[in-house]
Amino acid sequence: MSRWIVAERAGTLADIRLPQTPDRRIKQVEILKTPGDAVTPPYQNSDRIGCVMALAETRAQAEQCANAYVSQVELAVI
Repeated sequence: MSRWIVAERAGTLADIRLPQTPDRRIKQVEILKTPGDAVTPPYQNSDRIGCVMALAETRAQAEQCANAYVSQVELAVI
């Protein structure tokens, strides 16, 4: 199951902080933007800041895990 990390508003990405102790079901985190990059709420694929992939026993568990991880990501947009 994958979920995207996206900006809630347009601006410049100043910082991104990922959870310190990710759930063991998180299998991959890919960050596509770096501080200084322009970001906007998602309109097209290139607007995504990153991707989180989770694997669990059920789809519902994988969705919950990926959603929980994304909700803990802290973005600073100026």
